[in-house]
Amino acid sequence: MSDDAMNFPDRQTPTGDEVFFDHVAWMTADMDRASAAFERLGFVLTPYSEHGNRDPETGERQVQGSANRLAMLERGYIELLCAVPGTDTPVSRNIADNLARYEGVHLVACTVSDADADYARLQREGTPLYPMVHLRRDVEAADGSDAEVAFSVVRPEFGAFPEGRMQVLTHHTPDHMWQDRYIARANGLTGLAQVLFCVEDPAASAARLSALTRTAWREDGEDAVIDLTRGRMRFTTEAGLDRIIPGAVAPSLPFVAALGFRSRDVTASRAFFADQGVTMMGRSDGTDGGFAIGAQDGLGCYLMIGD
Repeated sequence: MSDDAMNFPDRQTPTGDEVFFDHVAWMTADMDRASAAFERLGFVLTPYSEHGNRDPETGERQVQGSANRLAMLERGYIELLCAVPGTDTPVSRNIADNLARYEGVHLVACTVSDADADYARLQREGTPLYPMVHLRRDVEAADGSDAEVAFSVVRPEFGAFPEGRMQVLTHHTPDHMWQDRYIARANGLTGLAQVLFCVEDPAASAARLSALTRTAWREDGEDAVIDLTRGRMRFTTEAGLDRIIPGAVAPSLPFVAALGFRSRDVTASRAFFADQGVTMMGRSDGTDGGFAIGAQDGLGCYLMIGD
């Protein structure tokens, strides 16, 4: 199945039993350097913000040890994630552990309409989970007033999925998340459509994440694929990565190797990145006219651009 046949409903958040590919997080030790790299790629970043978990009984916000900046898309978003200097929490230690392997994407998140229901389901199925978290971040609303972005997040225990730090969440304040002023326009990228995992055993990885996402997986040649209600997870080997993006290499396995983005005009996107001096590579996955951005410019992750 080509990218052209990929599921991509024109809605920001799911309803009913739908599962959307929502966002990924680049982990970085240097937020300023990462921010500059993504601004060069044409993304508009939200202000730096530290995470806090709202205690459901007391309402008190508890430090999580992480902070982020976001690059919003018309559908989905990408996140730059770092540890808050001076903190020592399970989250900040996990970021350090992942960065010891490679700088790049380590977190992949899907969104559902009822994270509490998925939490209960995964508990019944025996998935090792941390307690449910109700993340909060202070933001400026589109009208300039103070606002709070709210999520409910299901977090499998670190290490439960060797493919990466996987999450399932529900957005409670999408209007505050997807403010028009932060949506990228210059690069022409409109949506986050696919994540490509480079792993030793694609079928085994797909089976694990199929259970997490309650979505069946299928074989696609030498690869394994999960077609979500919006977006796709693809699992390939090191040889498969080189087949899909000739010349691409994995620093270690497992590796969140590439992200697929939709463009409103692939030719215009290619011209934008050329003007920025970005290194571009070919694609051999059947996407007519598509191209990839090298991992050096993609801060450790290859970026696949198509329509």
